Amino acid sequence: MRHILGGVFVGVLIAGLVSGATVPFLPPSLRHPWVVWLIAGLSIATSVYVASRLTKTPPE
Repeated sequence: MRHILGGVFVGVLIAGLVSGATVPFLPPSLRHPWVVWLIAGLSIATSVYVASRLTKTPPE
């Protein structure tokens, strides 16, 4: 559970950085909220995936 929360936190930080860097350079026809939500969703999903892959599980 901790890796999911950590992944979401890191994903939100990355989404803010990527959105802040890319949206001002987009043409006005693409500056919509769904673009920011798409970037946020992809970065959060990627961060949670990476966090879950890097988490060590104890042997059974």
